[in-house]
Amino acid sequence: MRIDRVREVDTKRRKGNSVRTIIQIVWLVLSAAVAYFLSTYIFNNTELTIDFLRTSFLLPATVPDWAIHLGFGVAIMLVLQFVYAIGYAFGSPEGRVKTGKPRFDSRDPDPFDESRPY
Repeated sequence: MRIDRVREVDTKRRKGNSVRTIIQIVWLVLSAAVAYFLSTYIFNNTELTIDFLRTSFLLPATVPDWAIHLGFGVAIMLVLQFVYAIGYAFGSPEGRVKTGKPRFDSRDPDPFDESRPY
């Protein structure tokens, strides 16, 4: 009986995670594409050069150009993922839940509480 309650509570808690995971994967692919095109644009228009990055980050000449492009693209992707996380915190009801305020209808109910049905 209690195992069934624990399973039901766990299922309710995980409901909607697949949609969020799909949205996160789509955003990751989009941010990878944007990072690739942005880094290609920046390096092709000589607004930022490979030699400038090598001297500013003290990279040796043995580091290939594609590795520097890849690192720059990953840095852009990290910034875009941070923007997604901030947007989730402000825009989603899950991100706006304030902690520390007790209420009767808890998000994580106690499965062993006999006083209220689930």
